[in-house]
Amino acid sequence: MSCPAPEDLLAWRQGELAEEERRLIAAHAPSCAACAAELDRVERTLRAVRAVEVIEPAPDFTARVMAAVDRRPAVACPASPVQTDPADTAWEKFLAWTRLEHTPAWAISAAAHLVLFAVLAYMFIPPVPVQPSLDPGFIVRLVPYEAPVLKGGPAQIDPAPKAVTEADSTPDGHAPGTGPGPGESPANSTAAVRPGGLPPNEVATPRQKSEPGGDAPGTATAQGPADDPLRWLPPVEAQHGPRPFDAAVKPGGTRPARPFAALSRKQQDELDRRFSAYILTRLDPDRRRTASEKSGGGGEIDRAVRDGLIWLQQHQQEDGFWPVPAFKAGEEYRVGVTSLATLAFLGYGVTHESGPMAPAVRRALDALASEQAGDGRFGPATGHVLYNHALATLVFLEAAQLSGEPVLRDRAVLGAKYILDAQNWDGGWGYTAKCNTSDSSVTGWQVMALRLAGGFNVQGVSDALAKAGHWITEVTNREGRVGYNAPDAFPNGANALTASGFWSRMLIGAETADAVLDHQQTAILLGALPEWRGPGREIENDYTYWLHGSLALFQRGGQDWTAWNDRLQKTLLAGRVTEGDEAGSWRPADRWSGYGGPVYATAMGVLALETPYRYPVFVK
Repeated sequence: MSCPAPEDLLAWRQGELAEEERRLIAAHAPSCAACAAELDRVERTLRAVRAVEVIEPAPDFTARVMAAVDRRPAVACPASPVQTDPADTAWEKFLAWTRLEHTPAWAISAAAHLVLFAVLAYMFIPPVPVQPSLDPGFIVRLVPYEAPVLKGGPAQIDPAPKAVTEADSTPDGHAPGTGPGPGESPANSTAAVRPGGLPPNEVATPRQKSEPGGDAPGTATAQGPADDPLRWLPPVEAQHGPRPFDAAVKPGGTRPARPFAALSRKQQDELDRRFSAYILTRLDPDRRRTASEKSGGGGEIDRAVRDGLIWLQQHQQEDGFWPVPAFKAGEEYRVGVTSLATLAFLGYGVTHESGPMAPAVRRALDALASEQAGDGRFGPATGHVLYNHALATLVFLEAAQLSGEPVLRDRAVLGAKYILDAQNWDGGWGYTAKCNTSDSSVTGWQVMALRLAGGFNVQGVSDALAKAGHWITEVTNREGRVGYNAPDAFPNGANALTASGFWSRMLIGAETADAVLDHQQTAILLGALPEWRGPGREIENDYTYWLHGSLALFQRGGQDWTAWNDRLQKTLLAGRVTEGDEAGSWRPADRWSGYGGPVYATAMGVLALETPYRYPVFVK
């Protein structure tokens, strides 16, 4: 026979060939000088590989090596979202690739040499800073989780939630009693008192007692483990504005990086105060009705919101979650869909404390709390992790603002810290923590959660938002359209991403807006007004576009908001189901409804109609 290939000799030496091939090589190799020399080289290579000392790498070894080589972490993101039922093919191919029974021996040898190279790189490449993990002491106090004893007891049939005492807000948009308004001083300002006697402007401030028999409302006291095992986080260091962030500018972009100026600490504090105060005004039905009527709402819009909430309440499962489509990947989005439904209740001022819809919120909070891991993450550890997590974190942030419950506040803070820890090197977020590809859709939800977390004095929020602002401007092209992960990258169209980016910029830099870019993005949104094409046909754009577009243009106000909101209301009213068992819901007609079903569509429709009383106008 002719001389076998080197890889066949190695496979023969390793005993990996079939019986007939082994017999032929065994008969030929000893009498062939060339094969004998090759076998000697194989033997020396194997001995050298076996002599390499096996060293257990440090937990952050991979991230350090990849950061030194490419300045990026080495965690891969899941694939981009699809609009159909995911198939098994990619997973099966991966499993087949990982089976090593038929892998050529030369490939194993090459892998061994790569391991040796990695060990040498670890020894000589200097370490890079890694982001600190969450405070382990704080995590220990939250695990294992026990369902909180929520105030309110059995639900009472109360058609109206508890109200804020004053009828109207001050002209600058903050709630009455939340601190001095224009022309007021701290001495003559009145306070609308929340459950437990704590003024609303004090609830978002850490370490304050509101329990019966505790300190006087508004008196800051440091709580220790003895009087509150789930005590508030220790005070953060004083922040002196965001640190400068040198955004990476990728070559070949269609737009040079715009200068981005984040808010000062004073501006951040004012914005946080206004958010906290305005969210409380949802508890007053008269205030909600007035805000809706000022935006062209009224009885029909309010009925649509209430009908949607009633439908959601009727379709909640006994375990507190809402159902998702039954295909095999559906469970991945259960936390996110349940969070959207819960946010719809909270947006209408419905809490877990009282009223006929309180049981739905209470069950949802318990269900979502059961999905929080020790590191703060809500939902599954794989898949589109940060979609689920950001939405659940928003739930606890808003619920904590509305009720002042310490257990809700602590879970909200832990969720916000996970978002901070998950931020990518470039300032954005992807589907999983610290993955190497940010996307503007995921980033928009994280920015929204961090903005609300600012009211809880979470360390690092201002820096993270400043970095996110740089990244969003980097993926915005010259026409003002926001790309998916790069300028001019629009796998599912540019409108929803532009609306998300527009709203995110406002949340990050409300006082330092880019007037030209604001005008460009407003024109893009008004050039694609909401449109309902009818059942069985995809709606114009999607519900996410309608929601984020509403939040952004509500800040613009004037004719821009009127033109958008008039069309939005007509479109959403046209898309409602008005007869049969599904009456009150919205049809799952957009590209993402296959993942969230009618619960997703209904929650998004309700949230969009609630825009006028969800968050304050804070853009000048």
